[in-house]
Amino acid sequence: MKETNFKEYQTFLETVQLTQTTSDLDIIILGKDDISENAKDQFDLFRNEFYEISFLTRQIGLQFAIDGQLYQPKGEPYICFVAPNQLQSYKIIGKEKDVDGYMIYFSKNIYQSLVKMGVVNHFFKREFESYYQLTSEEYQALEFWHRLAYQEFQTQSPQAQQVLCNLLAIIFTKAKSILSPTKSAIASRPHEITDHFLNLIEQHYTRKNVQFYADEMALTPKQLNAITKQVLGKTALKVIQEATIEKAQAFILQSTETFSEIAYRLGFDELSNFSRLFKRITGHSPNVFRASRLK
Repeated sequence: MKETNFKEYQTFLETVQLTQTTSDLDIIILGKDDISENAKDQFDLFRNEFYEISFLTRQIGLQFAIDGQLYQPKGEPYICFVAPNQLQSYKIIGKEKDVDGYMIYFSKNIYQSLVKMGVVNHFFKREFESYYQLTSEEYQALEFWHRLAYQEFQTQSPQAQQVLCNLLAIIFTKAKSILSPTKSAIASRPHEITDHFLNLIEQHYTRKNVQFYADEMALTPKQLNAITKQVLGKTALKVIQEATIEKAQAFILQSTETFSEIAYRLGFDELSNFSRLFKRITGHSPNVFRASRLK
C-alpha cells in the first residue's frame, strides 16, 4: 500500500478534512469545537514532517497505529507524542464522532526552540512509547496548560507564537514530572540507530556525506540507507539534506547574516550550491523564505 507524506500540517488537515481552522503560525491547536463532522473515518499509511501532540479525554471508536503499534483507547484520557516521519494510520469505527480534548501540530522550528530550552526530554524519541494513558489526576495537571495554550492560539496575536512556545515548554515540563519514560514494546535496533543518526546530524551539521555518518555508527552506507528507508521512508542523504535546510531556516530567522555567511556556517563552499539545495528542498529561494517571514 502506498504511503502519503505531508510536509505541512495545513495540507494534512485539509486532506483528512479534520478542521476548517487555519493559522499563519508555525503551530496550530485544535479543540473539540474545531473538529469537523466531515472528517475522514479512515486514513492509511501516512507520514507527517511535523510534530504532533494529542491530549484527549474522550473519543468514540478511535483506533490508530504508530510505527506498527496499534492503540485502541477505551475512553480513558491519554496523551500521545508523534515525531516527524513516524508511520501512522487511523480508523474511526461507528458513525458517531465524539472527541474532547486538544490536538497540537507544530513545526520543526518550534521543536528546535524547545530543545534549546531543554524541556523535550524523552518525548518524540522512537525508542520510547508514544502513548501514555492518564489518571484523572494526571489529566487535570495537564489540562489547564493545554486550555491556556488553546486560548492563546485563538488570539493569533503577533506575540502568540512565542507565548505558545513557552506554554509548550511548561506542558513538557509538567509531562516529564508525571510520565515515566517507557521503552516501546516495538522499539528495535533500526529505531535506535535512526535516533543516533539524527543526533549525529545535529552535532555535525556541516558534514553532508553519508559515508561519514555510516563510519560513525560502524555501518556501511548501504546499511544506513536501508535503515532510514525502513524507519523514515527516505534515504540517508535525503535526511541529511533536509536537516541541513532546517538548520539554514533557523539561521535565516534568528540572525541578520548574509546568505553567503550562512552557507559558509553550514559547510558549503559555494553560495550557489546552498541556494540550489534550499530551493530543491523547500520549493523557494532563501531570499523568498526570509522575505515571507518578515511580513
